[in-house]
Amino acid sequence: LCSSCRYGIANEAVAVAHYEKVLKAMGHNVAVSTCGLLLNPAFPWLGALPDRIVYDPLDLSYGLVEVKCPYCLRDTKGEEFVGLSFCFEPTDSGPKLSREHHYYSLLIGQMGVSELSWGDFVIFSRNFILIERVRLNKNEWQVMTGKLQHFYFSTLLPFLETTAMTACSA
Repeated sequence: LCSSCRYGIANEAVAVAHYEKVLKAMGHNVAVSTCGLLLNPAFPWLGALPDRIVYDPLDLSYGLVEVKCPYCLRDTKGEEFVGLSFCFEPTDSGPKLSREHHYYSLLIGQMGVSELSWGDFVIFSRNFILIERVRLNKNEWQVMTGKLQHFYFSTLLPFLETTAMTACSA
């Protein structure tokens, strides 16, 4: 693994502990647990692997947690982050995950597969934590499902079939 991947993996548990602490300080008595690969019988060719599952009694439902600990932001302070374009865009209410960034698509896909209605996207560094609760947009999930289904059945599956036949005939 590269050093930035090792950094992210090494700091994920610290980030989750800090996430819990921050939410509880805000009055959200969350319960966070680990999870494995999530599958959905309606889409057996898709899977989701969120970092955690979380129950928030203030939201009366389960959600997922996706944590990013970017090596490039490890020494960045919160006020410095606002000026960076990493994956957030500035808004009047503070930085928000860009709806054009692939992390947003990752969240929509994970929520769609797991049938959870929200996900907390967490950016963590030693000097700050940013948490945004993102709600599942069912229209975006429907469009994404169509694209994923098309890719799987018209590109990936034929490639795997050809590769398997080539390997068997060798």
